[in-house]
Amino acid sequence: MNSFRALQRALGYEMERQTGVPEEGGRIVQETRTWDEGKGVTLSLRSKEQAHDYRYFPDPAWVEEIRARLPELPEARSARYAEKPGLSAYDAGVLTAEKSLTDYFEACLAIYPEAKAVLQLRKQPPGCGPFSFRNPVEHRT
Repeated sequence: MNSFRALQRALGYEMERQTGVPEEGGRIVQETRTWDEGKGVTLSLRSKEQAHDYRYFPDPAWVEEIRARLPELPEARSARYAEKPGLSAYDAGVLTAEKSLTDYFEACLAIYPEAKAVLQLRKQPPGCGPFSFRNPVEHRT
């Protein structure tokens, strides 16, 4: 395609063609097609038997860049909680079930890094312990 106009014409032609094929009892096949600007039609270049024939190769640098932008996913965070602070799989799962609880736990760890002691605070009545269950960042001592 050498212009947006050619692209528009090719897409319009393909929409019409692919709509008409099933209506006429045919089957749309996976294939590579080319646009003939002079005739105003697309022509088959080669067929594709399987999806792997398309040979998609994502750019590894691009994939890593996207992964770096993603937040830590709940499964990864749960595994990190079970590994580093040594929490049980159950506690790690409970803490990562809701983002607000995970954020609260992270804020608690920033103030008081002993994870198991932070978990014990949730079992005490509100207002007990080194800080209450209000925002721990507001209650630094």
